[in-house]
Amino acid sequence: MKYHYVAIEREYGSGGTGIGQRLSELSGLPCHGSDILERVSQVLGLAVDQIERYEEKATNSLLYSLYLLGQVNGGAKAERLSNEGVVYLEEQKIIKDCAAHGPAIFVGRCAVNALADRKDVLRVFIHADKVLRLERTITGYGIPLEDAESTLQRFDRKRSRYYGANTGKDWRDWSNYDLILDSGSLGTDTCARILLAAMNG
Repeated sequence: MKYHYVAIEREYGSGGTGIGQRLSELSGLPCHGSDILERVSQVLGLAVDQIERYEEKATNSLLYSLYLLGQVNGGAKAERLSNEGVVYLEEQKIIKDCAAHGPAIFVGRCAVNALADRKDVLRVFIHADKVLRLERTITGYGIPLEDAESTLQRFDRKRSRYYGANTGKDWRDWSNYDLILDSGSLGTDTCARILLAAMNG
């Protein structure tokens, strides 16, 4: 196997989570996404929705990112950090812990940053046509028609800001990824099979 880990970033409504889950079925590897939030919730004693609000407030600053990474490496105490910083650090620790247990798939949460010291990580971005994403937002996620576009924009903005704050890079800069897949054109199963083939080299 050429790649032992897959780190997926995805546009809201692109079906990235479903692709990660399908890849998990095909490969037999665990897929981590919402479970990371749940573990952070347990460790920090915070509700999942509160953690998501902290993520949304992440500062879009490379200096902030470098500061946080320095705290991880230096072992500084969490109380010296902002709430957003504490959440980010805990997520990164949990991702590293999951990876230490063997090959895995990660969806979101800047997993590529936590796994930056590994050479066997396949970095993936999933996107789709806006019309298709809006349709999935309404029919798949149960968001009312009148709220669909604002919801899509809010989550894309949140993911972009969080990625930028914690990597110092542009979320939609294709050079950050090894594979960019259009899930609207390819479909969930085909995307997962392409990733499986890429993992196996």
